[in-house]
Amino acid sequence: MGAPQVNGVFPPSVTQESFEYTSQRSTFMMNVAGKVSMNVPFISPVTPTDIKRQSIIGTYLSVTVASIDGATHSVQLYADTSGGML
Repeated sequence: MGAPQVNGVFPPSVTQESFEYTSQRSTFMMNVAGKVSMNVPFISPVTPTDIKRQSIIGTYLSVTVASIDGATHSVQLYADTSGGML
């Protein structure tokens, strides 16, 4: 998070404040440069009795962003499944 340059500019640093995980959910709380917090849960819809869902490789991603410093911020989110650069 925040490693690559965009037009020669590095994005603000992101710090993981906490994480919580279960068999179906991983939730990360992130702090972006002390200005914005992000709640990032990854949810896997797996149930013990549904073989079809167990065979599908997939996760739902949800991101909630809130201002920490009370100011208004512009936020851009990029998600990628391969991690490759285009």
